[in-house]
Amino acid sequence: AIDSLAIAASVAIGGGLVGVGISGAGAVATNVILNHTLTHVTDSDLTTTASGTSGAVSVTATDSAAIKAVVAAASAAISGGFVGVSATVGVSIARNLIGWAFDGLTPVSSPSEVQAFLLRSTVDAAGDLTLTATASGSIDAIVVAFSVALAGGAVAGTLTGAGSTADNRVQTIVHAYVQGDPADATATSVGATTTRVGATDTSRIRAIVGAASLGFAAGVAVSYTHLRAHETV
Repeated sequence: AIDSLAIAASVAIGGGLVGVGISGAGAVATNVILNHTLTHVTDSDLTTTASGTSGAVSVTATDSAAIKAVVAAASAAISGGFVGVSATVGVSIARNLIGWAFDGLTPVSSPSEVQAFLLRSTVDAAGDLTLTATASGSIDAIVVAFSVALAGGAVAGTLTGAGSTADNRVQTIVHAYVQGDPADATATSVGATTTRVGATDTSRIRAIVGAASLGFAAGVAVSYTHLRAHETV
């Protein structure tokens, strides 16, 4: 599991005959989980003689990879004078990947694996035989950026910008199976009261992405806001 917190803040204050305030803040977080969870019986002979649940055979693989990330940037600029100019920008970027890797700055497929299997083996169980593979990967991300500029004077102007980008991806291969050897049919056999084989994937992504840009001036105020969110499961 990864718990990530990235925060950036910046404040600029300018005053005088010509007052200028310029401020910028940026927060970036990159979190990657690559994992393989394999539980298996291979080239083996298993025998249980007890009755009831004590004679059961269970092969279980579970993956609960999790990323929790908070990325925030706040920038403020204040200026005053006969001429007052304030400019500020706030940027937040989050990249949270499970089952993806980076080739440079580009995400490339590298699936996580969760597998529970019986391979070229025999089982003679007095109870049940159960093979279960479960994936419950999760990403919880909050990505926000704020930018505020204030300017006062006979001639005043503000320029503000705020942007937030989130790229969240989960990719997991989940398998549960019994596999024999085509060249030797006797290499694999299953004897059990009940045989259950199941694979479940409940991976999820929850993301909040926000940006706010505010400019206040007695003259000209210009604000720009950009949001981008990409989620893949």
